[in-house]
Amino acid sequence: MGDKAKHERVVIIKNLFEPAIFDTDVGLILEFQQDLREECSKLGEVRKVIIYDRHPEGVAQINMSCPEEADQAVELLNGRWFMKRQLSAEIWDGRTKYRIAETDSEITERLDKWDKFLEGGHNEKVDNKEGAEADK
Repeated sequence: MGDKAKHERVVIIKNLFEPAIFDTDVGLILEFQQDLREECSKLGEVRKVIIYDRHPEGVAQINMSCPEEADQAVELLNGRWFMKRQLSAEIWDGRTKYRIAETDSEITERLDKWDKFLEGGHNEKVDNKEGAEADK
């Protein structure tokens, strides 16, 4: 019985970011997670925040502890402006998958970027398919 309503605790945020921004500063992923966690913690317990950094619609997922808190998070965030982008917030439908599959070479490239970032070399301009489009 509890499983039936499980997806009703999950809030999906869209239009939060342009995926290419993480190509130049992967640390932004952590900042976005922290911002969302802080904002939604005002409403109740935030169980998990996931940033789908490769999703073209700029998707984040926030898991709250109960459906009522998730509804409040939708009210709080839907239509709100964040970094000159208007957010869309809704309760997850329980079916849509937001994770974007990566090829082995994309995974290797992303891990290399994280290694450089962790070593302090995160000011370098990084180039890949999405980043190349954003630079035009």
